[in-house]
Amino acid sequence: MRQFAGVAEAPAESITGAMTALSGHPQTPDSDANRAQFIEHIGGTLRALQQMVIEGVAVDSELQERALSLLDFALSPLGQPHWAAACQLLLTLAPAMEQAGQRAIWGGYLQQGVACAAALGEAHNQAALTLHLALQWQLQGQWPAATALYRQVIDALENGPATDVSTVEATERRRLQGEALNRLAYLARLQGNLAEAQAQIDRALQRLTSSDPELEYSYFVLGTIAHDRRDFGMAEAQFRQSLHHCQALGRQPRIAQRTRDVGLALAEQGKLDQARALLEEAIARFERLAAPVERAVAQMNLGIVYSRLGDSLHALDCYAAAKPIFQQVHDELHLALLYNNQGVDYRRLGRHAEAIYVLEASAAIRSRLTNRRALANVLDNLGRAYADLARFAEAVATFDRALATLATLDPDPGTERLRTGIERQRAQALRQRTAD
Repeated sequence: MRQFAGVAEAPAESITGAMTALSGHPQTPDSDANRAQFIEHIGGTLRALQQMVIEGVAVDSELQERALSLLDFALSPLGQPHWAAACQLLLTLAPAMEQAGQRAIWGGYLQQGVACAAALGEAHNQAALTLHLALQWQLQGQWPAATALYRQVIDALENGPATDVSTVEATERRRLQGEALNRLAYLARLQGNLAEAQAQIDRALQRLTSSDPELEYSYFVLGTIAHDRRDFGMAEAQFRQSLHHCQALGRQPRIAQRTRDVGLALAEQGKLDQARALLEEAIARFERLAAPVERAVAQMNLGIVYSRLGDSLHALDCYAAAKPIFQQVHDELHLALLYNNQGVDYRRLGRHAEAIYVLEASAAIRSRLTNRRALANVLDNLGRAYADLARFAEAVATFDRALATLATLDPDPGTERLRTGIERQRAQALRQRTAD
């Protein structure tokens, strides 16, 4: 049994007792006195667990199981006296559960929390919990549902009562609006809509003060927009600005994420040794934080660095380490990226059948998502893989599909560069098909 020594709010024996009582399926105590003591233990344990997460204790599988057992009780009718503590634990624990890959099961607890907050008329807590629920949908590739929830939060906060609201409440409302707009901007970026992403970030920045902790996420999103516009120097600058804020705030999970992001921006600029060092640092940080999904993303990015160093075998090892994690949590976005990256290195090694297999899988996922430029990029690689095996008719058809996909997009330098490359590959495949 884990000992929670040195945690404020409740003595270790109270926490251990409550955890023991909640292992498996707790039974309601058989007397009023025992019930009162039991509920008192629950309240202290909820607060103690929240403090542990705040202090950066790794939320490993054992702690996750115990926290969920606590929430099972606290969100039940018997646990109503401790709703406030349960709500704060939900909000505090949410980032750690997201990083741990607890997506499907965690969404159910968030839905319960949203329902409780709504029933009690707690608009602020309802909005905050809804933001985490929207993120769960986003992480599972349910982008329309996530977008709807983000917009719901923004509308509710913007149209809430303007009178009888304290300065603190008004400030917190603006912060939540900024957070929701940040998330909406990032989701627009994931879908390839960079103009919409920029517009939402501009709205977020109007609501966030210069000292707001949420500002670091705005810099992160600005970095991703710059990255997708292929302005990699600007992307690095924005990611470093975000990292600086995270370091000042002592946010260890975000420090690890931004370290990874800076590494990716350096890789895009050809600074591969620096990129490798930062990505390895990020992987070590995620290991300490018990964040397997975030670690897997860093491992995949490290694979890209090895690929660019010409070491495809080492790159494929990195992808192989990340793949089961993405499969376990049904992370379609990162699986699509990983399969595409695998395809590039399989082609380089002459493993053409394997390249076609993973690139077809990537294209299938990308067809379900809504980033059309990303889909066109995968189709470009798939067309080249068909051509490698002299399957020129399939190559031409795939290049045609890629060009038709790009035709639905507004022109920009990145899109035009991709279009030119695909047209060149199509013409070559067409000549070879005709020659056959």
